[in-house]
Amino acid sequence: LHHACCVISRRHFLVSKNAAETLFEKGQRLYGEQRYREAAESWGQAALLQHAPSHAFLSSLLFEGRADVAKDVQRAFEFASGGAALGCAHSKGALGRCLVYGAGVAKDVGRGLALARESAAAGSSFGQFVVGKCYDAGWGVAQDDAEAVRWWRLAAAQGAAAAQYNLGFMFSHGRGVAQDDAEAVRWYRLAAAQGHAAAQCNLGVMFANGRGVAKDTAEAIRLYRLAA
Repeated sequence: LHHACCVISRRHFLVSKNAAETLFEKGQRLYGEQRYREAAESWGQAALLQHAPSHAFLSSLLFEGRADVAKDVQRAFEFASGGAALGCAHSKGALGRCLVYGAGVAKDVGRGLALARESAAAGSSFGQFVVGKCYDAGWGVAQDDAEAVRWWRLAAAQGAAAAQYNLGFMFSHGRGVAQDDAEAVRWYRLAAAQGHAAAQCNLGVMFANGRGVAKDTAEAIRLYRLAA
């Protein structure tokens, strides 16, 4: 009987694990299609099945908000905490983000940066973004624009919208890199395509003023509407 129970338990675990991974992948696909609310629902279901990375991705979505997903830093903190408790490197980075910003939890730059560095060391874009932000703001480290850009490049290369937006801003203002409007537009476009409102707004500014692109007022208005 004990052996039979172990076999059943193992099978149940495998079924749950496969179901969670399927839900996570569905969430990734829906996010890519800009169906953010549905992506959040799919990641939420996966998180209930203890799928650790889903905690991180859902936390990030709630931290930033999207057109059809209200920003909710308290829930972002809770999901990040849940994933971090499962040992997830992505979730540790997401939790570090909440801590350094004081979002949904009392601000704790020291602990947040430590978690972010651990996450970044594992190659996670979640941790890389936070380490970059700390260098950008001078939180727990000496302020260093070039170092912020270095970390954000790593995160942006993995598709982190917030890092892509920040790179656009740095190129637009010549911080940590040579000022380059065309490069700023490139990064703003990537973040805007992921529904990042600030990137949509800043990309609209570039079109309105003909910076890095041909001046196009109609496109600027379209982007402003999306951001609004």
